[in-house]
Amino acid sequence: MKSLVSPSDFPSASTFCYLNAANVSLTYSKAKTANEKWFEDVSLNGSNNFTEKKEESAFDQLHKTAADIVRAEPYEIAGGSSATELLSSLAWSISPKKGENIVSTSSAFPSTVYPWSRVAATTGAEIRLAESKKGFSTTNAIRSLIDENKKLLKKYHREK
Repeated sequence: MKSLVSPSDFPSASTFCYLNAANVSLTYSKAKTANEKWFEDVSLNGSNNFTEKKEESAFDQLHKTAADIVRAEPYEIAGGSSATELLSSLAWSISPKKGENIVSTSSAFPSTVYPWSRVAATTGAEIRLAESKKGFSTTNAIRSLIDENKKLLKKYHREK
């Protein structure tokens, strides 16, 4: 399979396929470099170089780049401290209703399912977890749980 990114973006991706990003994700190499430079500057200079103006625009390029990737506008991109926080925000913003279903796997990292479970408990949506064996679910196991009530995929997918 052809890689979606350059091997230099995620160097370890050339030696293994990492799917546990909900726990601790690999860091994009340029982000790692930027973080190291920022941390060094803050360590040596405190907030002297991190002005209010720089703080306000710190994520502008990230929003633009992420928006380009998913065909959105930069103002539609949110950042958060963790995948769990972002998934929780997403789950509540979508709030699937009674009769709609949410499909995941029984081996999914728990914090990726918890937000959806909380929303489902409130709205009456159904959580469906594909059976996993030895930590893996087959594509067919996942597909078998998706039915005509998959409105989330249609309702929130947009073409640009």
